[in-house]
Amino acid sequence: MLFLSTLLGAILDDMRHALARAAARDRAHADLLVALWTRIGRLSTRFERLYHRWRTGTLRPLPPPRATACRAPRPRRRFPTGRAWLCRITREANAHGSQLQYLFAAPDFRDFLAAVPRAARILRPLCPMFGIDPGDLPQALFPPPRRRDRPAAPPIAAPLRRACTTVPRPRRKFSNPPRRAGPCPNCSDLLTKFPAARPLPA
Repeated sequence: MLFLSTLLGAILDDMRHALARAAARDRAHADLLVALWTRIGRLSTRFERLYHRWRTGTLRPLPPPRATACRAPRPRRRFPTGRAWLCRITREANAHGSQLQYLFAAPDFRDFLAAVPRAARILRPLCPMFGIDPGDLPQALFPPPRRRDRPAAPPIAAPLRRACTTVPRPRRKFSNPPRRAGPCPNCSDLLTKFPAARPLPA
């Protein structure tokens, strides 16, 4: 029986040839496919090296994490994260996704992941890339999404009313002038100019 690394390497090498043909045809996604071609090659090499150490008994345990100085993260190429995003670019990825799903469901592969859990971290990017259905596959290949605890939003305060800075003007009060005891001077002038009409004789 062939080793798991040989089977996986054959599937990924065939996929790399398909990516090279797709990059020659599709110029719009050429840069993405070439970067993915390199990434799959590195992934295959890492898995083969890890599997060989496990078969020969030379696999060392992971060292404890060390406190290192904060460094600026290296710029990395970001790939799409949607389900089966590679199958939308090239149809040949559908066949390779079916082969990977059959390989991941094999009993020997389950035993290998149970013995070497770190191998799941290497193969994890392949699952969303090819749209592999979780089904009965090992859960290590499909980690739950990380939940980010967001700080609680502060309570919404009542809107503050703007203070009135203008001084209100005093309203003008209109009052009737006091009445005089004597006759109105204007009326007396009118009477002198226009005397009262006398009644006509009968």
